[in-house]
Amino acid sequence: MSDPGASPYPASEEHAPLSGLDEFLVHNAPYPVRVMWTPDAQAYERVWFTCQDKVGELLVVVGLAFYPNLGTAEAFAIVNVRGAHTTVRAHRAMHTDRMDMIVGGRAVSPIAGYDGFGRQEGWVEVAGTRFNLASDTHLGTRDHHWGTRDGVGGPGRSMGRQHPHSGEWVEFEAFGIWGDHVLYNLGDGRKRSGTLARRVHRMRFEPDTHLLLSGEVDLEFADGSSKTMVFERLGNQIAFLRCGMYGGPNGGTPDGDLWHGMAVAQGDEVVVHGETFDVTDPAVRSRLAGLDQHHCRVTCDGETTFGIVEPYDTLCYEVSRAGVMGFSLLDDDA
Repeated sequence: MSDPGASPYPASEEHAPLSGLDEFLVHNAPYPVRVMWTPDAQAYERVWFTCQDKVGELLVVVGLAFYPNLGTAEAFAIVNVRGAHTTVRAHRAMHTDRMDMIVGGRAVSPIAGYDGFGRQEGWVEVAGTRFNLASDTHLGTRDHHWGTRDGVGGPGRSMGRQHPHSGEWVEFEAFGIWGDHVLYNLGDGRKRSGTLARRVHRMRFEPDTHLLLSGEVDLEFADGSSKTMVFERLGNQIAFLRCGMYGGPNGGTPDGDLWHGMAVAQGDEVVVHGETFDVTDPAVRSRLAGLDQHHCRVTCDGETTFGIVEPYDTLCYEVSRAGVMGFSLLDDDA
């Protein structure tokens, strides 16, 4: 049996850039599957998923990405257990076989969703404590994107633009909200995915750090109907994605300023590193702030579930305070 994450369609290096996949009628461009459609250095492909419980004790965010034109591969895992925020990052050169998805011992199945919700099963162990994941106690999101992305390769490749708030990734019984999209269940007679006509956010922030704390979102659907979601963060359950190399105006990783796609490993080496932060400390939260995923309790039409809310802290506060772009402060925040 091959190793988890190893290519199911191997081919000799002598055949590169051809691979076993080129035996199939799957080509969409006049190149072998392994050859990128663009020479842009910011070309990437990434799978990402989250796992969150329903009580506010465990939040997990994992990502794996390849950067074919930079020749780098990386993976990260962020685990927040009651405010103990641990990140592990792994880096290596990208092999010719892009279906070899092992980076630093972390393998991710090549079969991934695009934008969607699911259930997580298995276990996570942190500092000797094991958390068992079950479909009735844990929720999850996942996506699989490719193309080009601003900032890939380091701050010198960033245009400096940043949206203040990505949105909410929340699954209810009859529908799900993924940013500005609404997703319906398989078997539902409605279109599987549609775009919301409008979103209006009223936000509340921590008074000392200005990190997002809670809020309300008015959702206007294409058919003219509307709903309001109310969300509240669970304790200090935040995944600070700068620790996962998501660069932006606040920088890359807090220690080292690493951005996606930057070369860390040399030659055939695999570099694995990470750190733990106590994010119950407001000063630490302020230091790590950037693109952040907040583990929240979310209510809509009397139904309560748990999901992810993703602002860019503290830009989201500044925009809400200014009352622009459909954002405002909730109640008497200032």
